[in-house]
Amino acid sequence: MLSISDILKELRVPELKYEITNNQETEQLEEQICEFLEKQAADVSTSSLVKAIAPQIPSFSLSPRIYNALFFSDRLVDVFCRKVDVDDKIISLLSLWRIPIAKLLIKYPHLLEAENSPIFALIDNICVSQQGWTVEPVRLSQQLITRVTVLYEALINIPDDSSEYCVQLYDRWCSEETVLRERQNKIFERLVKTEQGAATSRYSIEFSRYSLGRLAKGKVLPTAICDFLAEQWFEVLRITLLNRTKEDGWESLVSLTDCFISIFSQHASKNREVLFKMAESLVDDMAHVAAHSGVKIEDETWEMIQQLLISVLQSETIERKPLSMDAPCIDFDNRKPPSDEELTSWVGQWFLFDENHSTGRLKFASYFGDSREILWLNHAGMKSLIMPYDVFKQRYSKGVIKLLPPCYAISQVYLETKRGLGKVSQAQLDARERARVKAEQEAAQLKLAKQKALELTRLKEQEAAKLLEEQRTQRAEKSRIEKEQAVLKVISGMTLGSWIAVGG
Repeated sequence: MLSISDILKELRVPELKYEITNNQETEQLEEQICEFLEKQAADVSTSSLVKAIAPQIPSFSLSPRIYNALFFSDRLVDVFCRKVDVDDKIISLLSLWRIPIAKLLIKYPHLLEAENSPIFALIDNICVSQQGWTVEPVRLSQQLITRVTVLYEALINIPDDSSEYCVQLYDRWCSEETVLRERQNKIFERLVKTEQGAATSRYSIEFSRYSLGRLAKGKVLPTAICDFLAEQWFEVLRITLLNRTKEDGWESLVSLTDCFISIFSQHASKNREVLFKMAESLVDDMAHVAAHSGVKIEDETWEMIQQLLISVLQSETIERKPLSMDAPCIDFDNRKPPSDEELTSWVGQWFLFDENHSTGRLKFASYFGDSREILWLNHAGMKSLIMPYDVFKQRYSKGVIKLLPPCYAISQVYLETKRGLGKVSQAQLDARERARVKAEQEAAQLKLAKQKALELTRLKEQEAAKLLEEQRTQRAEKSRIEKEQAVLKVISGMTLGSWIAVGG
């Protein structure tokens, strides 16, 4: 895979108009671009470095490496901001980090070479630790905005190419987060203890109400007994549950209550022997249970109950009515508690509440098994609401409440972006190399063809010269022969004694 430096040098984006080559790039140009980025850092509306620098291009004459650094930063941050699941305000803050990232790519690209870069680790830690962050409450939310802004400014003004500076920024952030989490954990421990007590109190009221209503369902009782059950005996049941003695004697208490209700709901036609057996020591047993639970019931009340019991056993006519109890807020008839697997996957996780055209983020902080309720916290560790588990399941199944997925890491986006643009860069580099080789081959072929043409011309000229020479020789030889023949003709015509004139 190509390095980030190689990608920036080799990538060619059709939409970008490169003014100069990488070899023409100067340190002065690099410094000018970095100064521009530092000034741009103050503009919170910056959403694209490529667009922001467009008006400056005539004066900057950008090289492919610098222009690609701006393009890479835009693409990396834009994709990350689309994928990461945090509050929109945090996304808007992190969107500006394209500026320091671009500056690092231009000046110190090796600091971003690996996906485990301390800068990427810092951004990822911000998102993971603040996944439940919202703008409310304003006072606490402003603390995060200030912290992120300080880191942003520190990264813009990075002093040198040493990774130590970036590591220090990351360590400082983590140290602050540790302090905040420890403080919140202590508050959370106290909160859970308090809320568990309140949940148990609610449960003791609701389950006592439910138990009495279930035992007295379909039965009519003497008016005084109805009042006794709804007011005083209800307290015995509630206190017993509140003191966590449900496992220790609760069933016997329910049986005792059931026996009490059954006796007073019987008609005279019922088996008197059974009634006498059920009533034996009933009042004393109930008085003992009440005293043990700490509920004070006056002797006059027990005497009144004893007299009513005698009247029942004697089949006297007694005015009766149904026991009127408020319906419990918890549906104990359809209780299906969450499984251990569900609780493991939910407790400590952040959920998105999409209700009434607004959204909020709350943490599934704790589950109270007795009251079957969920404690929800906001990002500051403060109690937000108590929700019955049944309500949660209903809204969860409808998608009104959604489990937030793990935060998408910018290091992952960086790796994907680098891989994708690396393939494009490599393909373009290979294409340019093939074009170079082809051009060299074509040049070599052209040179060879030219050489061959020159050689052919030379040979043709040589052949023509030879032919011309041969023709000249032939003409000279013909002339000589003609002269020789003329001379021989003259000689042949001469007789002995002829005179010959010798010319000079």
